Amino acid sequence: MTILPFADWKPDLAPYKAQSSQRIENVFPRLDGYGPVASVSPYSQPLPAPCRGYFYARNADQSVTVFAATASKLYKLNNTDFSWSDVSKAGGSYTAVGNGEQWQFAQFNNFVIAAQINTVPQVFDLTSSSAFADLGGSPPPARYVAVVNRFVVLSGLGTATPYRVQWSGLNAVTTWTAGVNSSDFQDLPDGGVVRAIGGGETGLITQDGSLRRMIFAPGAPYVFQIDRVAQDKGIFAPLSLVRAGDRLFFCGNDGFYMIMPGGYPIPIGKERFDRTFFADVDAGQLHLVIGASDPRATRVYWTYKSLAGSAGLFDKILVYDYGIERAALIVQSGGISRHARAPGAHARGPRRDLALDRRAHVLARRRRDLGARAALDRRCRAQARLLRRPARRGTGAGSHTRYRRADFGSPHAGQGLSSHDRRAGLLRLDRRARESAVGRDLLGRAGGER
Repeated sequence: MTILPFADWKPDLAPYKAQSSQRIENVFPRLDGYGPVASVSPYSQPLPAPCRGYFYARNADQSVTVFAATASKLYKLNNTDFSWSDVSKAGGSYTAVGNGEQWQFAQFNNFVIAAQINTVPQVFDLTSSSAFADLGGSPPPARYVAVVNRFVVLSGLGTATPYRVQWSGLNAVTTWTAGVNSSDFQDLPDGGVVRAIGGGETGLITQDGSLRRMIFAPGAPYVFQIDRVAQDKGIFAPLSLVRAGDRLFFCGNDGFYMIMPGGYPIPIGKERFDRTFFADVDAGQLHLVIGASDPRATRVYWTYKSLAGSAGLFDKILVYDYGIERAALIVQSGGISRHARAPGAHARGPRRDLALDRRAHVLARRRRDLGARAALDRRCRAQARLLRRPARRGTGAGSHTRYRRADFGSPHAGQGLSSHDRRAGLLRLDRRARESAVGRDLLGRAGGER
């Protein structure tokens, strides 16, 4: 059985004799090619309204608590019957999150903090709470929340202070008075509106036209040292910012990037899929460009709505495996799912390489290409048999037969050989030419759509 390798998915490159694939869908990138994407199946009961944010928190006993939000409610998943319990403040409703925005969550020790711009941040104590409540200390309403070092950090603070970053006290989520226990704020002088913040040991402040790093500076007259990481390079879709281990990934104004700890933006989509993404994404639905990481693999995902997609729903998922630096595309429509899904659930029996969901297809193989490749292989094998035939050396009566492997690629190929050897040499040259031209062309077409 002849196996045709699939070249890397790099739709930004020209298809003319390119050593890349133009269209590969519904597969995961692997080092030896591409593997199957498992089907998803409902895991929980549905929410009563479309999901507008979700989060899972880790408990001290190593169990997990799952939260989800609708436009005006917060819910907690029952881990026994997988139903949703309303855990909104006092059982009421919040002012609905606006179109184009989502609830955001973060965990600080046993506290889960939920934020959206139309209400003060909400807090849920995993050890004792039965419902969310207003976070103490009078923090401002915010679109984004993150944990940087030992501080809760808020950003996207509204039209009055759009360039401000504000943080809590040190190890004190309910302290928000500037100057008390290292709580403070910083108004940034340039770079545009402050968007999402990547949390971790250090923080990454994303703006419309700049990136800055927050470094806790104990003992200094300031709380955080804020350094510029990139000038005129901002974030394109705020919710695309995602952490995977110690790395941060995001969709910038000119492409996708990865940032290592203490490092600078490294392009991961340049001359691969950046141009294809920007030509396809609906720039009016950037709240559907949502980043997520796979805790069991070196993969990050970005959902997005294409120009051809239905309003309010994403229809494509960009996958990037940073361990092998390869990407792929999953075609799957949805919103932030109203169901929790059981990852890795198969609807089609055992796992097999490229035994994919019925929607999965690699539109690169064509029957005429396979037939032409098979014919070329047969001809090459026939010509190889000719090369193994004996060559006559000499013209006298004492000449004898011997086997010789002539170097037909040298400038003197065929000199001193019989006509049969010269013919075999020409056939070998012909084979090389065909393998270099037709063969590469076939493999190129097998790896990408023509």
